[in-house]
Amino acid sequence: MSVARWTQYRCLTVRTAMLAILLGVGGCVPLPFVLPPIGGSAGLGPSFGHLQAAPDLAPQATGARLSEELRIFARPLAAVPSLLDRPIDIGIGYKAQHIAAASNLPEDPPGPWFHGPSFEFRVFPWQQLSGKTVLRLAIVTHLDLLGVTTDQGFLAAGGGDVGIELSLSHFSRASPTAGGNGQAALFGVSWGEVGIGAAITGGSQAVGGQHFGYGMLSLTAQLPAAIGVALVPVTSLFR
Repeated sequence: MSVARWTQYRCLTVRTAMLAILLGVGGCVPLPFVLPPIGGSAGLGPSFGHLQAAPDLAPQATGARLSEELRIFARPLAAVPSLLDRPIDIGIGYKAQHIAAASNLPEDPPGPWFHGPSFEFRVFPWQQLSGKTVLRLAIVTHLDLLGVTTDQGFLAAGGGDVGIELSLSHFSRASPTAGGNGQAALFGVSWGEVGIGAAITGGSQAVGGQHFGYGMLSLTAQLPAAIGVALVPVTSLFR
């Protein structure tokens, strides 16, 4: 082993030992975390189509019924400050959507929540950049691969939507800390876009031969990337 490698190994060993002593004295368990830039949305809107209320019933046409959806995405480009005025954006994540039952009868079971992977592509035809803040108008499209387990077995759903989104984002860097004094503590750094917006989308899904369409009005949010460690008191793990 070379002198340089031995020196690096010795320094790492000493630091690890010191950290272990400090954690032992403090009685805390370190839980490191790494989070990508995260985007999310929650929406409500009407849905309609041909759905099956029960296995022994044929699909029936529905009127307008309330549908809800939740989305969460990892958006890696939101962590790069030089890409604040980028023309496009991509995301990969997860979606959950409630599908209303076909019948309006109160004794009918509620519609299931379908969930699964979702892919996002956004194009920004207009944006206004001022320093580290940007106002964007986006054309948004999603591809969804959803499914649910029912009495009929596993049902797969495929579809997607397209719409527009208006959002305001700011690129920030911070070193958040929280807790301490015998309680759980958080230390870390964050960087990336922080934002809020609103979107209007329309789409369709195909579920086991059944089809429905929907429109959504959603609130959207963007959180920055983060890396750090949470220190959890040992005593709190055994309560």
